[in-house]
Amino acid sequence: MTTYDRLFECFATVLHTTPKDQIPLVDMETAELWDSVTSVMLLFAIEEAFDMEVDPDDLESLTSFKKVLVYLEAKGF
Repeated sequence: MTTYDRLFECFATVLHTTPKDQIPLVDMETAELWDSVTSVMLLFAIEEAFDMEVDPDDLESLTSFKKVLVYLEAKGF
């Protein structure tokens, strides 16, 4: 499974009311259910799916599907 696919599954699970075709476009400002609790849930899902730890200092910048994907790719995933 690709990085994109694994990340997509994380977002689809946590943001389960977001239409699947909108997940690659989702960000904190446009997603109705993306709040601080959702951010933590996404963090845990991503850390589990990728068997990694996200630096808490990076969390503030991970505000969209695209930004998280770029972050993961920069980390070698």
